[in-house]
Formats: sequence, C-alpha cells, structure tokens
Amino acid sequence: MRRILSRWLLATAVACCAPVLAQPTAPDAGAASAYIVQSRGTQSAVRIVKRVGGCITHELPIIHGVSAMLTAAQAARLRQLRTVDLFADSTVVTQDHEGSSYSRSSYSGSGGGYTSPSVPNQDARVEIGADRLGAQGLNGTGVTVAVLDSGLAQAPHSIELQKDLAFLYLKRNERSKARELFLRALKAAPDRHDILTGLAQVLLLDGEYAAAADTYRRVLALRPDDAVARADLGRCLLEMGERDAGEASIRMAMRERPQMLGRAVMSLAMSSRGRFFLRPSAAAKFLRG
Repeated sequence: MRRILSRWLLATAVACCAPVLAQPTAPDAGAASAYIVQSRGTQSAVRIVKRVGGCITHELPIIHGVSAMLTAAQAARLRQLRTVDLFADSTVVTQDHEGSSYSRSSYSGSGGGYTSPSVPNQDARVEIGADRLGAQGLNGTGVTVAVLDSGLAQAPHSIELQKDLAFLYLKRNERSKARELFLRALKAAPDRHDILTGLAQVLLLDGEYAAAADTYRRVLALRPDDAVARADLGRCLLEMGERDAGEASIRMAMRERPQMLGRAVMSLAMSSRGRFFLRPSAAAKFLRG
C-alpha cells in the first residue's frame, strides 16, 4: 500500500512540475549590447556612460565619444538625456573583391574578433582595394567630408556631426555649406562656444563684420579668456570703422596671451583700416600701449 501511495505522489509531483519545466526561458532583460556614445568630448561621454552604469570598452577621441556596453534600460536613459548621440555599434563587413585575402568576414567593433576563420591581409591598402584606387589617381581628397556627410544623413540631428562637417567645409573654403550647418547646430545648441566661433569665422570671411562682431561678443560672453576671439573681434571693429575700439580689443588679447604677438600684428595688417609696421619692435611697442 505504501509503495502504491509513493508512486502516486511521485507521478502527481512530476505532472505538476511538467508545465513549469516546459516553459521557455525568458530572455535576459539585462543583456548588454555595444553602442557608440558621442558627446562634447571623450571624457564627457565617459562620465555620462558611467553615470547610467554602462561599461566603457574603448575611448574614441577622434569622434568625441566612446564605445560602451549598455543594457536596453541604460540606452533608454541616455536617449532621454538628449545630451549625447547614441548609435548601435554595428559590424563592419568587407565586401568581396579581387585581391582580397578572404571572401567575406566581419569584425565587431566591440572586440568580438573576426567571424571568419581566415586571417585578413595585413596590408590594409590591398585588403580594401586602396592600391587600385591609387593607381587610378584617387588619393582620398574629400573622403572625410563624404564620410561625415553620410553619417549626418543617418543621424540628421547629431550636433557633433553637424559641427565637425561645418568646420571641414570651412577648411575647404565652402563657406555657404559651413554657414548652413553652423546655423542648424546653433538652433539645437545656442550656447556652444565652438559652434559660435565657427559661425563667427564664416561671417568674418564673408565680410559681414557687424554680424561677426555680435557673434564674437557671444563667444566672449561664454569664455572671456578666449584671446583669439578677442583679436578677431578687434579686426571686425576695425573694418566697421571703430578704430579705437578695435585696437583696444587687439591690445587686450595681446595682454591676455603675449605669445599672440604674430596674430595681433596680422589682425592689424589684414584690416583695410588697420596698421602696418615695418619693424616688429614698433608693432610690439604699439600693442603694449
């Protein structure tokens, strides 16, 4: 009787547990994925990621950001901050082409390694086909602009991409494109010192001296110790006919940073209403007041 009862109890227990054992395992809500986090600077990105509990895997100073492992909840918190740009750290894949050392493999930026067992060619020029492009006379000019422009198309609201691309256009003297991007970035970040400085440079080069002077004043309101901006403000004032105020601004920049003697002399000489000195000693004496 005891043996029959024991078997019945065992069968009942197994029957009750079976539905529990058959239930699928719920996915780990805390599983982390790789992300690229951009901010005003690398250390700013590091602090923000650590604040939400993320794990930094790589610092990426060229793009003012970091690579980090974040859970879905941590990524959602970062998006709510609206002070960073957040991208999934996607896999980089090499396309098939003649001369490649392997048909197709990928590398994960988060440190996962190559998914193909074959080892890629250690000569990157051959691996990506740059040797053949070089033979065709393509030397990479404009590639950085194209890459940032492509990135901006994927993340049109990224302030950092807008700013970086604007400075590249300014360097290439494509000032209308630079101006458009600086103005777009300022709508989202009206108190960014670097963006205001870039816009002021465009306005100065375009001969819009009054607008440039107002913008440089905004720059100096944020950073009164910006001697370069103060010297450029002086140049704008000289062009506007405010000679005393312009020279005073350039002198102040020189006092704040004595090593700016060359920049101060250029600001005076480049202005149509400036001054030109035959001897460096005479320029230094004038600027010291």
